[in-house]
Amino acid sequence: MDWPRIRARKDAVISTVFSGVERSLQRNPRIDLIRGRARFLGPNRLEVGGREVEANKVIVASGVAPVIPSIPGLKEAGFLTNEAIMETEERILPGKDFR
Repeated sequence: MDWPRIRARKDAVISTVFSGVERSLQRNPRIDLIRGRARFLGPNRLEVGGREVEANKVIVASGVAPVIPSIPGLKEAGFLTNEAIMETEERILPGKDFR
């Protein structure tokens, strides 16, 4: 298994998909691309970054972040999230101490 190649491929795929989707949204004259934290206020209303927005159709492209559960001793034992694993320089082997 070529771990550096796997990581490079993952980075390339993410970059290509992200930039392609963003470019498509920006070029579409029927779409207003608005970035920020959002919350629904009603059936066709959102608040995005303190600004109220009304629309018949909305695409919510949310980012994700790992949630670390509150388990006693987890932090001390050491753990890796899916993101952290993909950023390691070397492939993590089962049973290997990764702290």
